[in-house]
Amino acid sequence: MINVYKIYLEGGGDIEIKFVDKEVWDWINNPDSGNRLNEGDSEYSWEDQTCPPNVKADIWQFFRDGSPIEVTSGSWENDRALLAPPLTIKDRQMYFFSETEIDFTDEEWNDINIVDTYYGYIY
Repeated sequence: MINVYKIYLEGGGDIEIKFVDKEVWDWINNPDSGNRLNEGDSEYSWEDQTCPPNVKADIWQFFRDGSPIEVTSGSWENDRALLAPPLTIKDRQMYFFSETEIDFTDEEWNDINIVDTYYGYIY
């Protein structure tokens, strides 16, 4: 059984669904905002100092190229969910734009277990 965590984001008529591993899940749900106020940070947005190094590397590979992992006050969990790098399972990137794209009832995918779901927003 492959345990995954579902990230469901919605906003502006768009849907984004990603499946992540436990390390990414734990980072998203970490109550520590990562606010260490480095030079260039403000009291409203800052570089997240709690992002695990290998998660940061995956984010840089998937979305960015070495940019700081920044979050904002009041919504750091959602910011992390937006940045969360999706898993690749069986040579398929687990990143979707509709629930209809996801069918874990197919024999090839019946070993996927969704442990928990994060609901957030696209903004």
